[in-house]
This record gives sequence, structure tokens and C-alpha cells, in this order.
Amino acid sequence: MATRKFKRDIVPQTKRPSLRSKNEAPVKIHCAADNLGPLKRTRSKTEVTQGPDQKRRAVFGDITNKKKSTKIIEKGSKLPVKKQGVTKITKSTIVLKPKCNPKQEEPQIEELTKALQPIDLARDNPESSPVIIVDLEPPKVEEPEVPKVDYDAFDKEHMKDPFWEAIYAKDIFDYYQEQECNYAVPDYMSSKQNDITSEMRSILMDWLVEVQTSFELHHETLYLAVKLVDMYLSKVAIKRAHLQLVGTAAMFIACKYDERILPQCDDFLYMCDNAYSMEKLFDMEKKIFVAVDFRLGIPLSYRFLRRYCKVANFETKTLTLARYILELSLLDYNFACDKESLKAAGCLWLALKMEALEWNAMLTHHSGYSEEEAKKMAKKLNYMLLHPSFNAVNEVYNKYSNQVFMEVAEIPKLSMAQLD
Repeated sequence: MATRKFKRDIVPQTKRPSLRSKNEAPVKIHCAADNLGPLKRTRSKTEVTQGPDQKRRAVFGDITNKKKSTKIIEKGSKLPVKKQGVTKITKSTIVLKPKCNPKQEEPQIEELTKALQPIDLARDNPESSPVIIVDLEPPKVEEPEVPKVDYDAFDKEHMKDPFWEAIYAKDIFDYYQEQECNYAVPDYMSSKQNDITSEMRSILMDWLVEVQTSFELHHETLYLAVKLVDMYLSKVAIKRAHLQLVGTAAMFIACKYDERILPQCDDFLYMCDNAYSMEKLFDMEKKIFVAVDFRLGIPLSYRFLRRYCKVANFETKTLTLARYILELSLLDYNFACDKESLKAAGCLWLALKMEALEWNAMLTHHSGYSEEEAKKMAKKLNYMLLHPSFNAVNEVYNKYSNQVFMEVAEIPKLSMAQLD
């Protein structure tokens, strides 16, 4: 009987096992992963006995404790809580959907968090407080504003003065610089003239300075006469006996062009010690007009020099010193072929150096020459002062040694090394 009862109680393998009998009380199973409290299990008095090889239901899986490491926690005990380090909050937020097993996803979340953290200063010391790293841009250094130069300040100041013609001044001197190439003088001493020398020319120019001082003529008259002489000699070969006649006729033409009250013909012949007749003077005057093609609006270095000094607002002494250097260059043939505007810039640069002043942006703007270009010409002029090719005691030196011209000829000269 006992054997039959055993067989009757055994469930065949083809049928699914029943979890409980009819008289059995319900069984409650709590997993530790649910963290819902201690596990409570109630068994009935009559318990179903199952064989070790019986197949269990596949719907719920293996819910026994045979192959799992689930620990049964007694009632009244607390679950151990795992300490987690402080996670640094970044700008981007990552939302991860939990899967069936959160323990397997935990290392992946930590790897993503570490990858998004550029620098985690607290990773070696998780107990320390989180560090917030802020990238600060270097402070911007504001450059001081360079004051703007009003290059037209002088012209604006004299806009209402009809004698300055300030409204046209800039255009006039721009035109002069454009026309300089049309009045350029070639090296005529070596190519054109055979009977006169550069020393003879220096003597003639010194005499023209004396005529200008005696008749109290404008300086523009002197510079125009010198330019007419060089232009005529560059085109016509003459004898040395006619050299003074050329100079007298050139001065006579310049007076007609620049002076309001010009000297008479007899006055010029008297300055020549009556070496020429009036007919010869008029004849030479015609020849000079033909040689220069009747063009007398010649750009002159003296006009450029006055313009540079006025717009830069230099004192009269600086202008007078530059005029002295420029007037000495009239006696030196080496400067006869140079541009008039460049000679004026070089004389002013040298005068500024002798007065311990500086070349400025205003001069560069109005002259069109950089400081290096003016300095190069100034070195050539300074060499002329130190080693003149003409008589050191000349009419120009005597003229600018007078108190009327502030005795600028007595200012000590600079050595070539002092210009660097």
C-alpha cells in the first residue's frame, strides 16, 4: 500500500508540476535585489515532495535557490548599502534606461561618465568634495588709442585767409611734385659743357645771392634764377665769357615773374660792371625763354621747404636754419640734378637734427618722403657742410651770420656719426 501511495503522489514528467496542493498555504518569496524588506516564507503542513530530476516550469525560470547566490536575510536585519563616489555633473545630461540586470549596466555608466569628464581632480580621493573647473579667458588688454593726426589742420586754420589759398594748397603742391620730372636737370657738365666747370658755376651762384641781397629780392626769385641757369646750360653749350650774362638774364626773367617792383635793366648791367650791353641782355633773355619753352611755373625747393615747415608748425629759427642749408646747396653742382622736393625734405631733416627735434608723420604725409629717404639726402647735405667744394667764406655764410637771420650759420655742425 505504501508503494502505491508513493507512485500516486509522484507527478508524471509529461505533466507540469503543481506549485502547491489544494490544502497548501500560499508561499511568498522576496528577492534581495528588490530591497523590499526581509524574506518571509510560509510552508504548509503537508509539503509536496519532488524528485531531484523533475522538470520545473519554464515560464518563471528557476525560482529556487539551488543555483543562485541569493542570500536570505533574516527578519530585522538591514540590507548593506554600497557606497558610491560623487559623480561630477557635466554640461550634457545622459539618460540611461535601466535593463533587467542593473549590476551589469553600472560599469558602463561609470565608463561613460569618466569619458565625459575632461579632468576629474577628485578621482584619486573620492571622499573629497567635488571640484568645479572653470576655464577663464585671459583678460583683454586694451591698447591705448593713438590720437589721430589732422593733416589739414594748418589749411583749415587759414581757410579764410586769401593770401594762403588754403583751399587749393594741397592740390598745388601735389601738382608741383608731379611736374618735377618735366623740369629735371641732367648732368650737363660732363656731357654738354666743355668750357665751364662746376667751380665757375659756384662763383656765379654766389654772385646771384649777392644780387638778391642787394636788391632785397624774394628768395623765390633767387631759386627760380638758379633753376633757369641750370636748365639753359643743360641744353646750350656756352663760352665762359658769357656765363655771367646767362646769370644776369635769368635773374632778370625771375624778377619779372615773382617781384612786384623789379630792378631796371641799368641796375643789372651795373651789377655786371657794365660788361654787357642792354641789347645782349635782351638777346640772352630771348634765348633762355626758348630753351625752357616759355615755362616758368617751375617747382622750387624753397617753396617746398616753406610748405613743410608751415604744416608741421615749426619755429622760424628751424625754418631759417633749413633755408641756410638749402641756399648753400645752390652753390654745389652735386645738388643741381636732385629733385627739388627731396632737397627740401633733406634740409629740413638736417635742421631738425641740429635743433634736437624729430621728423614726424605730418612731414611724411605732406612731403611724400619717409624719414629714411629724407635722412639719406640729409647725409649728403651734411657732408657738403663739412667738406664744401666752394669757398667756405661766401655770400651765403655772410648773409646767414647776420642777426636778421638769427645767426644760424654759427650753429655747430654735426659729424657724420651723429646722424646715425
